[in-house]
Amino acid sequence: MEQAPPSGVDLHVCNARVRRTAAVCLAFACSLGGLHGQLERTKEPSIASRIATEIATQHVHGVSRADWKRSVPAATWRDRRGPFEHPPESTLPQQRGLWCSAATDSAGAFTREAVFYGLRTEQPLDCRLEQVRYVVDDGSGADDVYADLRRAIDATLKGSEARSPTAVERTFMGIEPDSTADSSYPSDRWRDLRCWSMPAQSVLLYRFDSTVQVLTQSFILPAALREDREGYHAAAQRYGVDIGMWNLINHLRPLDPEAVDLLIDPERIPDQTRLEQVLLRLLEQRATTKRADDRAALTSAIANLAARLLVEGARPEEARPSLRPLLAHGVAMVESPYDAGVWYGAYDPRGVATRAPGPGGDLLYRDVITEHLAKIRTHRGTASSIQLFELAEAYETWWSLSLAPDDEELVTRADHAAGAATARQEAIKWYERLIREFPDSPEADRARRVIIQIRVGVDTGQRVFFSPYA
Repeated sequence: MEQAPPSGVDLHVCNARVRRTAAVCLAFACSLGGLHGQLERTKEPSIASRIATEIATQHVHGVSRADWKRSVPAATWRDRRGPFEHPPESTLPQQRGLWCSAATDSAGAFTREAVFYGLRTEQPLDCRLEQVRYVVDDGSGADDVYADLRRAIDATLKGSEARSPTAVERTFMGIEPDSTADSSYPSDRWRDLRCWSMPAQSVLLYRFDSTVQVLTQSFILPAALREDREGYHAAAQRYGVDIGMWNLINHLRPLDPEAVDLLIDPERIPDQTRLEQVLLRLLEQRATTKRADDRAALTSAIANLAARLLVEGARPEEARPSLRPLLAHGVAMVESPYDAGVWYGAYDPRGVATRAPGPGGDLLYRDVITEHLAKIRTHRGTASSIQLFELAEAYETWWSLSLAPDDEELVTRADHAAGAATARQEAIKWYERLIREFPDSPEADRARRVIIQIRVGVDTGQRVFFSPYA
């Protein structure tokens, strides 16, 4: 469950409390636009003090997009578009995680970028501010700007000592200095990182090329970014082969003895050609099998064996073209956070469509909708959280595909336009039912993350039930 923001952090929570706190929030809203004009008339040392003051006394993480638009009319806006992974060129640079919108305003050598996420459920429902990045770039004097900012932040954030960020903090510190999310860790071009921790936010100061940057994040954003990156994982480690694996092996042996041999093979990285052939066969079996227990066994085997894929190169599919059929069936290659150009396989059963044989082409979401609606109507009152979740995801996929950028590979948004508006409403309806009937489920946690963006009309980039190769 999402942790409630502390008192005084969210603008609307503030307005619902005592007059003193409301006055602070009003001063914040009035100051946003004023900073832009004031910075044009100041020298760089004054910029440092003003940034530090805004972070310490005027920032209210949780302010809505609507309030920011009213307070900072000079800002330019971008909304999220396209798939969650491998976004097309037209949508770059991308923020990390499932973000909603980004607003940028500039004044001379100073730029401020505010990023809004759908993490808070208070009313009025909107995407809300969780991250701000300040960039000072005068082409010279970076050392002076850095020193001024460090002194100003130290003086303003009394009681919070500057330190080096931990490895975990570095991993989930948000965006790269150039606003891209391609790397798991901050770029090597980050220099002189210093971090301050406060009850409601963290602050990072660093140099990047000729710029000095300050990055602030609300206290709820790092956990959300971690969830976006890692998804749902059970990290139980055992010695030997546990009973669950033996059950899988016994179930799978009649279906594919060679796959069983690989599963119990002690070699962590087996013959890659053989592994690819077995994986492709299992994926094709999974796509056509009608028995739910067989499909579950195949899914588990694929996930286990996909993790043993290994390839080195800038792009896995170019370094080893034989991977392409696997990628088309939902296997992903994930770059090691420790070794650039080293890629390992991954297969998330939650991200692969359960489809029956027959026509349908790339409109897998229609098959999922038809199948799940029939089951839910036949067995009224017995729908599971996964059924409701997948049904909502299928409608979400339909709607998101209708918003695809022109340069997204293998997607033509016009093919998905008919009925997309209704699909959006259906996604909202089924996500709401999931949250209502299974409030403590992992699926409900995911639903709370995406329903805000769907309700305010910001693309989620969902592609879970879409495959151009189906």
